[in-house]
Amino acid sequence: MEQHRQEEELSFARKVLADRSADLLDKLSALKRRIQEESIHDTRVASRRLRAALEAFQDMLPPEAWQACNDSVKSITRTLGRAREEEVTLALLAELTTGGDLAENLCREYLEERYRRELGRQQQKMMRKLRRLDVRALRSQLDELPRRVGLGVGPACSRQTGASAGRETGASRRRTGEPRQKSLFPPRDVAHDRAHRIIAEAAGPVLAFRPRYDFPRASDERLHRLRIAVKKLRYAMEIFAPVRPGGLGKAVSACRAVQDTAGEYHDWVVLRSRLQAEIRRLTKKETTHFAFQIGRLQAQVEDRKSDRRRAILPALVQLQDELQQVLQEAGGDVTTAVAATDDGVRERR
Repeated sequence: MEQHRQEEELSFARKVLADRSADLLDKLSALKRRIQEESIHDTRVASRRLRAALEAFQDMLPPEAWQACNDSVKSITRTLGRAREEEVTLALLAELTTGGDLAENLCREYLEERYRRELGRQQQKMMRKLRRLDVRALRSQLDELPRRVGLGVGPACSRQTGASAGRETGASRRRTGEPRQKSLFPPRDVAHDRAHRIIAEAAGPVLAFRPRYDFPRASDERLHRLRIAVKKLRYAMEIFAPVRPGGLGKAVSACRAVQDTAGEYHDWVVLRSRLQAEIRRLTKKETTHFAFQIGRLQAQVEDRKSDRRRAILPALVQLQDELQQVLQEAGGDVTTAVAATDDGVRERR
């Protein structure tokens, strides 16, 4: 019976890794054939989803195989990142200038020209890296990944189980110099138990954020970290939704709402920083008339930024309500997830 339960968990991990690997490879091949704004975004998202699956099943894979695949996929995420950021900046800049006067429109055209040049450079750099990327080798590496499931150090693996596995692998790592690989899961772990543990861990930073006290004081950087935490939580829930009775549709939608509003807020924060840098550069060159016009655009950015910040709070409260319900339905203690973080115990509204 125990062997059957373990095999079910291994089969589930193999399917998730195979599906997400295939999705990334398909999107990457299409992107190499033709660059499009949406294809860059979709390929980057596919790489992040595969990384989330790798993290979820890390203990089931041999450390060297896990590390090699994780490094390859992370490299793709980074390669696609900068060009995507330039595209978002240009889109936001276009939003700012409807109905502007002549001076403001000239300022916008000046910035658009600079950012388009930078976008062109980033796309060329991205294409050079993509051309050097051996998709066949990556496909071979990822195709092998599901077959390596079960050869790791976790309790679901048939090779070793329990505390003795931890002692043996720890000793072997000290002898071979392999990187330490922490196993979070006790013996008799099954897919449902793994789902609860990973979701509870990922939910910790989100639940620890206190809307009433933390949000008014939160810096742009802290809200950015919150957005990243919500994104990781959403990817984890998407992986394990099939093993949860009734799924996790409402919680995933709540994650997406926070991710979208906080992401838009972050985009405006980035544009503000770029405009500030441009003002400093122009002031140093004594072209203060352009710096003044960019300052007018920056005032508009501040308005949009403030508007998007206000939209984060209700979405966050809704997400926290959904998370409490998800953890309680799984028989877990919500305070356990919160206590795992460094931000203290959450106080509602």
